[in-house]
Parts: sequence; structure tokens; C-alpha cells
Amino acid sequence: MVDKNNQLLFVQFLHPGREHTPDRNNRNHISWNQNAHKRKFMKNPGIYLKNNCPITSDLIFWGEWEPQSNILQKFNMEIKGEPKYLYQPYFSLLEKDQVLQNTDPFVFGENFYYVCCQQATKKGFTQLRFLEPGSVILFGSCLNQKFILDTVFVVKDYYEIKSLTQISQYVSDTYIDVTLRHILSCTPPNLNKCNTNQNSRLYVGATFDNPINEMFSFFPCIPYDNKVDKGFPRPIIKIPNVISDSLNQKYKLTRNSNLRQLWQQTKNQVEKAGLEIGIYSELPPKKINGGI
Repeated sequence: MVDKNNQLLFVQFLHPGREHTPDRNNRNHISWNQNAHKRKFMKNPGIYLKNNCPITSDLIFWGEWEPQSNILQKFNMEIKGEPKYLYQPYFSLLEKDQVLQNTDPFVFGENFYYVCCQQATKKGFTQLRFLEPGSVILFGSCLNQKFILDTVFVVKDYYEIKSLTQISQYVSDTYIDVTLRHILSCTPPNLNKCNTNQNSRLYVGATFDNPINEMFSFFPCIPYDNKVDKGFPRPIIKIPNVISDSLNQKYKLTRNSNLRQLWQQTKNQVEKAGLEIGIYSELPPKKINGGI
């Protein structure tokens, strides 16, 4: 039963975890995805925490970026779960009648955003459409019956979207081009199968500088070293009775009076895996006619 009053929840969110592969006709590039969602291991300028102090650096991390990317490096995988490729994200707008995947969640720019995926089914809204600020979402995937994490999203605020024009004053042009156009302009219908007859809710992530209940959104990462010869596997998160290792899709909801403790447990496990806490990643550049 969906409670249409906002609920304060800890969410384990399962999305597809397979890694993207380069174009067949150009192994140094990948085009805008027009098929099922996948993950990329990316290099991008950003900010991570060192002893709780923000440090600016090029970062490498796992995440969702469905527009184009250049392949910077191919790795020889030593451990299952490590990436095969290192991508440099960018985007270039294509013809309007092409069906292009959106990027959701979106971890680039001043705020993280989550807008569509699994918020509605053919039967109507799910509970993900009614989350209270302070809720925590762990976006990740199932690998070898273990939950592996790519994004921690802490809900700070939200907008009820009625139109692209109405929401455009609150978000970047990049986010509109990369995500919102493909959700709100569903002609032809987009691959996410979002119900465009119902309003979408755009969640805005809490940040390190503007947290909620001392929590902020982040992604596991490490600083980029131009001598790097391999990537890292996404960290395994284990929280008894909260994180399920048997889920391959959909989500698990937990009502807990101390979400701050669950968030801290997640952060501690990321750091114990030898990874840093990424709090910001620059908006990837827009290329026009082959140039930035």
C-alpha cells in the first residue's frame, strides 16, 4: 500500500550494474545510449573529502552518464567487478526524434538529482514518489549476490514538475538536455517507460555545504593519477536487516528512527574499502559540431 503522505525512509535502490562498452566502429568512443541503462567508470574534475576537508582534484568513480563519452584508457581486469574502461563524459545534442536514455540519478553540478526511475508503474505511483526530506537512497547493483554501491543520495528538497518550462529556472541547462527533456518530452515514448500523464517529482540532494540532519550526498571515488593502471570495484555495503543481497532489481524500503546512523555506516564502509568520499563533480562539457 502506497502512503501518499511523505515517508522518511532508507532506500536500497537496485539499478542495472553492467558496464558500458565502446562503439563497435570506434573503440575510443561511446555514443549516447539508446538501450538499457548501464554504468560507466569515469574521470571528471571534482571535489572529495580528506580528513573532512574538501580537496579539488580530477576524480575517478562509478556512475550513470548516458550521453557520449571518450574512452581514455582500457584496463586489464584483475578482480571481478573492476572496470574495463575509463570514460571522459561529454554530451552533444542529437536529432530530436531519436530515443535517448536519460541520466538518473545525476551527480554532476551543484546538486545531485533523482527524478523518475521506479517512481511510477502502470498501476500508479510507488512510495518512491513520496519521500520525506532526510530520506537516504543507496543507488547500487547486485553482483555475485552482494550489493555494490555507486551513489548515496540524501533528499534535501523536491519540486513537483508540471512542465519543462516550470522547472527550468531551478536546474542547469545541462541537466535539462541530458535528463529532463528525455523524461518530459516522450515523443516517441522514452525507454524508462515513465508515465508522462502523471507529474514527476524531482528530488534535490543535500550537499556537504548544505546538509540535512548532518547528512549529505556523495559517491565513492579516488583522486586520478595519470599513472593509474586499473580502476576499483564498487564497494560492498552490508547492513543487517536493511540491505538485501538477494535483490536484483526494484528497491527495498526501511523505516528507521536513526537514518543518520545508517548513513554513517554506509560512509564508513566506503572509506574502509580504501575509497574517498566524492561530494562534487563538474558538469560535463557540451560539444557542438565536434568542438567544445
